Amino acid sequence: MWKRFFAVLVALVLAVGLAGCAAEEEPFGMAGHVVKREGDRVLVVDPVGKQVERMFYNAVWVKTTDASIHVGQKVQVYFDGPILTSYPGQGAARSIAVIPQEKPAGARLTPEQAVAAALVGASDWNVPVVRGVKYVESGRWDVTLLEAMEDQGKDVTLRVSDAAGKLYED
Repeated sequence: MWKRFFAVLVALVLAVGLAGCAAEEEPFGMAGHVVKREGDRVLVVDPVGKQVERMFYNAVWVKTTDASIHVGQKVQVYFDGPILTSYPGQGAARSIAVIPQEKPAGARLTPEQAVAAALVGASDWNVPVVRGVKYVESGRWDVTLLEAMEDQGKDVTLRVSDAAGKLYED
């Protein structure tokens, strides 16, 4: 009887231990703005840089079938599998969640729409970083961008008309 009890106990301990080994890994991911879309992939860039030899901004081309993800949105991406170490990196999305941004009182555009309009002015940039989005009560948005691929990149503020939804012509 004790042998049988001991065998059942050992089996339970092994089952619990092996179940722990088979547990799914914690998903890894990043948050940032969608700054480009090309077919079934989007470029997501984290606005928080890290000083290495120069400022480095995490940027990944994310493969997704979610057609509701648009340029200008702030998103949280969880990856499925490895990320290729090119710059920008390349990987597949396990999931992408849009991070809601509040539309300021009196504004016609949402922050996402203002960022998308500003990015039109940076369409030839390789890796634009959205450094700031601010609604100015005079009816315009100031969107601050930085080109991550430039060694001495400087912030550039583009002005977007809240009424027209496009860049101001200076």
